[in-house]
Amino acid sequence: MIGVGFESGSDKVLNDLKKGATRDINLRAAKIIKDAGVFVSGSFMLGTPTETEKDVELTVSLVKEMSPDFTSISFFTPIPGNDLYT
Repeated sequence: MIGVGFESGSDKVLNDLKKGATRDINLRAAKIIKDAGVFVSGSFMLGTPTETEKDVELTVSLVKEMSPDFTSISFFTPIPGNDLYT
């Protein structure tokens, strides 16, 4: 099993989080892992400061399309020193 912090299905949120990935890259990565016969454990995050309802819908649709073997959903928690801490 490989655990991946995909975080969001929204390219805008991924950019805000400075993930260096896009929705398409994440979908391709999950497919490569699955095609290799390895389980995918996907971590996703909701509640970032810039996130909109549409961004949440994009994340939900990504999870459905990607269909990871295991899914973890967490909520954004600002930590002092982080760029998104306000």
